[in-house]
Amino acid sequence: MRNFPTRYFVPILFLLLIVISLWKFPFATPLISVFFVCFSLVIAIVSIIKKHKCSENPYRKIAKDILILLFTLLLAIALGGLAGRYANQYTSLHFGVIIGIMTALATSFYVGYLVKRGLGMVLK
Repeated sequence: MRNFPTRYFVPILFLLLIVISLWKFPFATPLISVFFVCFSLVIAIVSIIKKHKCSENPYRKIAKDILILLFTLLLAIALGGLAGRYANQYTSLHFGVIIGIMTALATSFYVGYLVKRGLGMVLK
């Protein structure tokens, strides 16, 4: 831990907070999850604003990038949740609940990655 980068501190802290809340305070997990998503959006929007602050016609570029960010996020959440639900439904009937949950998580992450990559190719 001698050269541990400080940029990993906040995500690891949030991950530990979510795991501890699942274990100790399961009723607070949805609130913490919503806070984490909103915090991530705020950080992304601030970085977009800083990126286009000194460019020509910054308001148009900022609005375009924020709309792309929100559309990508909503599409990834919707399609990832739908694909994860179907994967869980199929695999939990045949292999059990734990395998169904793990398959749903893997499927939703993979669909989110495909959405990000697909929109990246479309927008270039």
